[in-house]
Amino acid sequence: MVGGIDYSARYYAAAASASAGSASASKDGAATSATNAGNSATLAQQWAVAAGLVGGVDYSAKYYANAAAISAANAASAFGNALAKAANLSDVADAAAARGNLSAAKSGANSDITGLSALTSGITQKAAAGAVTNTMSSPAGSVRTTLVQTANANRWQWGVDSTAEGGANAGSKFFISRYSDAGALIDNPVVIDRATGAATFSVRPIFAGQTPYDTGNFNPAAYLPLTARAATSSKLFISGTGDASFAWAGQGGQPTWLFGSNDGINCYIWNPSNFSVNWANSSNYANSAGSVGGVSTPAKSVGNLFSFQWDGGSGNVNITVDSTFVAFVHANVSDARLKENIKPSTVDSLALIEQIEFKEFDFKTGRHVKTGLIAQDVEKFASHWIQAHNNGQFEDARFTHEQAMLFDAMHAIQQLSKRLKALEDQSAATEPENR
Repeated sequence: MVGGIDYSARYYAAAASASAGSASASKDGAATSATNAGNSATLAQQWAVAAGLVGGVDYSAKYYANAAAISAANAASAFGNALAKAANLSDVADAAAARGNLSAAKSGANSDITGLSALTSGITQKAAAGAVTNTMSSPAGSVRTTLVQTANANRWQWGVDSTAEGGANAGSKFFISRYSDAGALIDNPVVIDRATGAATFSVRPIFAGQTPYDTGNFNPAAYLPLTARAATSSKLFISGTGDASFAWAGQGGQPTWLFGSNDGINCYIWNPSNFSVNWANSSNYANSAGSVGGVSTPAKSVGNLFSFQWDGGSGNVNITVDSTFVAFVHANVSDARLKENIKPSTVDSLALIEQIEFKEFDFKTGRHVKTGLIAQDVEKFASHWIQAHNNGQFEDARFTHEQAMLFDAMHAIQQLSKRLKALEDQSAATEPENR
């Protein structure tokens, strides 16, 4: 029996000491060792008293009782050390060696730590100095990621994908994945190419609350192209193959403000409530005109479109109605400073007038003329009385030049006046003889 007690105390003391290597096993083993050691000490004392042994037997009983008590104390100490190691591998005599063994086990040929699971708290890394680096290494073409979950449901994942590494920094693209409430993959909001550094976004990013422009929401071809000037210039230069258009929208009648330029370079905004058109090479039509040169003149009548065009070559204002040339007004400028080679006219205007054959006719449009001229007949002897214009029907339609005819008529009157004066003078000279 004494031998059994001796064996039991030694066995459980040894078991308690060995439990420091395995946290969970040491915890249970140390507790059992402490209980058994206590029971062994109590039993040894009871046997010694009951037997009334003295001498060698008494010594043996006391010896084993003391040994059992020591075993119990050692078991309790081992139990405490096991708990400390299970917590953080500190506060034990071999803590430094234990941490060293773990460090050796996680690298090199001793990489026998294949995973950590069922951790109930975070992992804290501390360094006395310098950087702390977590390293994940696996063969090329494999995924290396960190996964975040909520109640075992995926939420976010980041790392590198399985794109093969074929040289030139290709492969192993970095990505960030997002997951639904059910833990299903939604998409990869960000993917960064290792070779180019270019980041691809699955949705348009937002910068400081602002949405940037890109080819999805901005079409440069639909906007005005601008070419930068020199840094010292404050001018805006518009360049492009298409037309630059400035248009008013939703304005009834005359706009409140008008954009324009006097020199084609400097642009202004004017209030056009009172402005004038100095010169127009041509005008299609105007719905109305208050006055022209102070004379009230309607520019458009019901059913007809009037057009006035300046002919600088002949000095005429050509008038068309519904695109049909109908008349012209000759410029009446007669300033001597605008003339040269001035000399008396030698034209026999009276002879020209005498050649006129007045006609009665009907225009094909329906208008009847009782006394008129045929331009082609007049042109044969007085070409300066006739002008040719494109009237929309004939490119060389003939028109009479009334001002030229008026001057010849006035000249013919002078010729008649001189003849009359000569007759009067002749009559006055012969009158005494008739008496």
